[in-house]
Amino acid sequence: MIWKNPFLSKNSEQQMGEEQFLSLNEYLISMDGSLNRDYNSNIVIDNYWPKRKSVFYGMLEEIADKRIKAADLEGYSKFSDCISDELESKKYEKAWNQFSKLEREKIERNLEASCIYSEIISYIDGRKDMRASERAIWYECIAIQENRRASKEQMSLYLGEKVTQADFEAFVNRYMGVAEYNVCCRAGLPFYCGMSNLKILSSYNVEQFLYFAGAYFDCCRIKSLDHKRRQKRKLSAEEQGKALEKAAKQKRADMDYCYANIKSIKEFLNNIAALCIRSRDAEQAAYAGGSYTGIGVKKDVLHRFLSDPDCTELVKILGACLASKYLERRDSQDENMVLFYLNRWLCVYYGLPLAYGGWARCNARRLVLFCGGKSDSDEDQLEIDFV
Repeated sequence: MIWKNPFLSKNSEQQMGEEQFLSLNEYLISMDGSLNRDYNSNIVIDNYWPKRKSVFYGMLEEIADKRIKAADLEGYSKFSDCISDELESKKYEKAWNQFSKLEREKIERNLEASCIYSEIISYIDGRKDMRASERAIWYECIAIQENRRASKEQMSLYLGEKVTQADFEAFVNRYMGVAEYNVCCRAGLPFYCGMSNLKILSSYNVEQFLYFAGAYFDCCRIKSLDHKRRQKRKLSAEEQGKALEKAAKQKRADMDYCYANIKSIKEFLNNIAALCIRSRDAEQAAYAGGSYTGIGVKKDVLHRFLSDPDCTELVKILGACLASKYLERRDSQDENMVLFYLNRWLCVYYGLPLAYGGWARCNARRLVLFCGGKSDSDEDQLEIDFV
């Protein structure tokens, strides 16, 4: 059996054409080989791991643990010893209480809202064992539900109805993660902490994981040398946030050395991020994570880009974004759509959630404007998919 060169570039395959390449594969493998029996078709690694998330994340933990053991840092035996997985309740209790107070005052100023959520507010007041962070999340869930009601123009249809505790508890359970993210953003609290967020931040790329895990590792190495701080070995949520923010800014700065048209690429990404930030600020939690983190483009529109001379710059920018993984390509449940998500490190840079799912459907005109650094605010240029 003749060996097939695994390093044959994707561009070379496309130039030969799919049918021609398949026949070449069969020739190289010899008459005795057959597709899916003796060899498989090419695997795009970026699309391989998302369906095997648990295996990939387990591999990342093993790699991180081996790095800690190899460094032989005093007080650290595994990577989970380096980072705290949650916000310290006492340290941020004042911020959470202040957030709850402001939200409570906002509800009381709205006569309809104070009536609709009166049972919920009484429940919150009666829960003496409710933690400050939990109370803030409940009030944020009220804000999310109220924003939804307002967006549906139901304010004038108020007939004295009230939200029951049972219904609202179900709502809180469903959107707790979104509410926590919103509270952290609005109260200025660190959000991207813990091993689970660090693994998501990898965007299914081991090298990217090592880059950001390395930022934590360097901080822990400094802590291990400080005798006064040995009792607090784990990086706090605040320390993790600062380390990630610094690493993301450096990664963003490093983009300047990658492409001649990097200014246009950055403007394109900035405009995508602006859409995402607007959806986050709406606080309606209608999509995963509370904000969409990418865009969706119809396949026939993408095909038209390739033959349209006015879209040459857009094609170059999209190609560069995919080649350097500034954008992650994903297939949609709608077979006519192609999704382009911001890389998770860019989500950290722009202050967006790390969840996949929410995306904005963009047409050709809006994307071309994005390339010129212009953001068209016309609503007919943007359709939001609530996924």
